[in-house]
Amino acid sequence: MRKRRRWLLPVAVPASVALGYLLRQQFAPCVLRPSARSAPKHPIQRCNDIRPPSDNNSCIQQYEWNKCGAPFLQNYCDRACGRCASAERREFFRRTVLVSARQHAPCASAAGDFWVGRAQQNKAEYARAHGMQLVLASALFDGEYEGAWNKLVTLHRVLAAELNASKAPDSPQNGWVVWADWDIVFTDLAFELPLDDYAEQGARLVVGGEPQGVADADYLKMNTGLMLLRVHPWSLALLGRLLAHGRKAVRHRHALEAQQVVKNLCVGCIDDQATLLVMMKQHPERWRAPTFLERRFMLQGYWEDYAGAMPISGAALRRPVFGRERVPLSLHFAGCQLCSGKLADASRVERCWRAARATIRYAEDQSLAALGLAHPADGRENATDAPLRPLAGRGLELGSRDAFTQGVRYVNS
Repeated sequence: MRKRRRWLLPVAVPASVALGYLLRQQFAPCVLRPSARSAPKHPIQRCNDIRPPSDNNSCIQQYEWNKCGAPFLQNYCDRACGRCASAERREFFRRTVLVSARQHAPCASAAGDFWVGRAQQNKAEYARAHGMQLVLASALFDGEYEGAWNKLVTLHRVLAAELNASKAPDSPQNGWVVWADWDIVFTDLAFELPLDDYAEQGARLVVGGEPQGVADADYLKMNTGLMLLRVHPWSLALLGRLLAHGRKAVRHRHALEAQQVVKNLCVGCIDDQATLLVMMKQHPERWRAPTFLERRFMLQGYWEDYAGAMPISGAALRRPVFGRERVPLSLHFAGCQLCSGKLADASRVERCWRAARATIRYAEDQSLAALGLAHPADGRENATDAPLRPLAGRGLELGSRDAFTQGVRYVNS
């Protein structure tokens, strides 16, 4: 398969990513994973998630609860726990594009621009770890759709390009487009999105959400900061309908309409999340039915819920959050306005800044470990970086299997 890379603007990629080591890391039991450029030494065997007969919980939930090392899961849940490679999932990742965009204007401060860059670098690390293509944007594509609406224009263009490149728009072989807001930070770089599971269930949109809350059109019960769209004409139609509500000329009218339908929506507010809830409420068969609400694992956690719970290293939380003991796939720093600087609550802004800096460094450690390095344990919330420290006992030759037992292990795309 010909390798495609498309960048809307240059992206700074850390050395740990550029090395492209084709391995996984400590967050799951580690195995060498074959490169797409060369035949594996051993053929990939069937890789299934068979749960133990004495337990009714899904394998993804066992992973989320950090139970993969428990004796009762020996010989079970191999795929979710990272003990084997799924050829189907690998192929889906190669046909997946991770997309993110930042504001088209400079941030209100140099510090804002600096940390936006670090957050986007995090997207590059996650994409490379799983062999995804990557699109990062900062351009304003259409003056009718400024601010958060620009993300839909970006998605629409990427999805249209993927459909045009597809030989059969309705093919079950088509991949996915994964959207992540710039203030999303991937915190579990080893976690594999179950794209093959979503495809088997016929999902065309995947978001985190609570079913009853979505049915009630509650703005607080669903979040589109991280979402997956199948490369399919339905997805393009969805984005087109959302954009029709976001044009400047009609946005105020649609905001008033959304106010009558969506609960917990601020007065006069309208965005893609509120519009999607309205569409699902009014036309459930068209828009709600093909949508999968992911609740088996934490697709994205809200940063304040995890305050004081994120570890310095490893995957186990310092305290359970919503009954889960493992770090989420990502943390969302929504509402902080770290780039625009528009949030007036200075105390909350400072708390958010500290949490964001610590989270980004925590995520970076997962790739830096492949180099035998890490951020110092102290000062993780500081505004400036201290020199990296060597990991104890890591005097190993780079490229050896043992050298990666605690480093992010990259699969070649």
